[in-house]
Amino acid sequence: MKNRFTVPGKNAWLYLTCIAALTTISAVYAGYFPLHRWLYLGAKDYFTGLVALFLGFQLWKAGSLQTAAFWKPLLGLGGFVLFAGYSLLQHLGLQGNAMEWVSSMRIWLYPMLLVLLGYAMAHLDTSNAQQRRTGMTRTLALMAVGSLGIYGLTIAHQLEWCKLYFVVKNICLEGPIPEQWIEPVHTGLVRMAGLFLDPVNNGHFWAWGMALWILNFRSLPRLVFWTMASVGLAILWLTYSKGALFQFLTILPWVLWNIFPPPFSAKNTLRISRILHGGLLAAPLLLVVLIMGLSPYHLGLQNHWEALQAMVNQGTWWGEGAATHGQIAVLSHRLGDHHLGDSAWASIVGQFGWIGLILWGLSWVVLLRHLYAFDPFTALLLYLQWGMSLFSEASMYPLSLIGILLQAGYSLSTMTTTSAAPSPQNLKS
Repeated sequence: MKNRFTVPGKNAWLYLTCIAALTTISAVYAGYFPLHRWLYLGAKDYFTGLVALFLGFQLWKAGSLQTAAFWKPLLGLGGFVLFAGYSLLQHLGLQGNAMEWVSSMRIWLYPMLLVLLGYAMAHLDTSNAQQRRTGMTRTLALMAVGSLGIYGLTIAHQLEWCKLYFVVKNICLEGPIPEQWIEPVHTGLVRMAGLFLDPVNNGHFWAWGMALWILNFRSLPRLVFWTMASVGLAILWLTYSKGALFQFLTILPWVLWNIFPPPFSAKNTLRISRILHGGLLAAPLLLVVLIMGLSPYHLGLQNHWEALQAMVNQGTWWGEGAATHGQIAVLSHRLGDHHLGDSAWASIVGQFGWIGLILWGLSWVVLLRHLYAFDPFTALLLYLQWGMSLFSEASMYPLSLIGILLQAGYSLSTMTTTSAAPSPQNLKS
């Protein structure tokens, strides 16, 4: 199959940079104004809400929202609406706390919002291919500088300025350093958390960023390409995020195949392409085998494997309600005797039961199949991250998905025909 992928435009890169900066600024703000929890814990959400309102107003003014063609590519997101409806009915039946339901569903529905934002940005984006690559280069450079800066402060144990931010989020600390910033195998080995202040979020961002960067190999100056590739891959390694490294290394053969296609016959090319796709689809199963075999030798992998076993042994059809399992239960101080977590799938089962997991899983399957027709790269990379969430709840967090889902929104916008929707050149960004 001929490679098709979409580089997000300037609107997406600007939004991504602002979100990363807001994460760090919020942590600094918490140190000076600890009582303003509503502000520093929700700053990114407030900003995203304002961006969504602005984009919606611009699209309404341009007349895009009134056309059926505008909404057609978004039908693949319908499963998430069904999942939200089921969780709401369950919540009403259990008579749970409304804010806990909102906090829990925020994690699982934020991906749909990010796709919508990327889709809206694409309709208002007038940047050409060169400007999009320039935006990518600048954003990755800024993220690299931020990652290296935060890493230097971490190594120097100069994180007192953000210590209170993690205390409020009920995150365990080892001195001034959050516990998850320390690699469990080698005591004292610090992971690179970046501007997102989380090594897993940072790792998945760079797995996506480097894969997209390599896909643009032929369009970038060689010195710029190799400099950023070296720095980005070093950052990815220093996050010590096993899931992000697995995601990047798994998609890399497919990326290289599309950049440097060997001179095979059409029949052999198709055969190898099918083998690559089959390998990518089977990768989550390989991950299960690897974690099962390596769990006795790695504390982090052992926790992931035990989380999967607990999900199978303790899961129920209906679940126990929002915010009762997973990281949201930690933040809400609702940890029970049989806590299911350290896995997005286990967190879903614990809160919403096997029925909730089926609805959530089918929502992703529908979205990925829908997206694959327009951008195989984004669909396959996103599939790997979704499959990996069987062993990592953090891989499904909004900041882990932000880059790739904005790109997914841009990719879905290519389905809109120019005859059915206003031309982007006529819209103000």
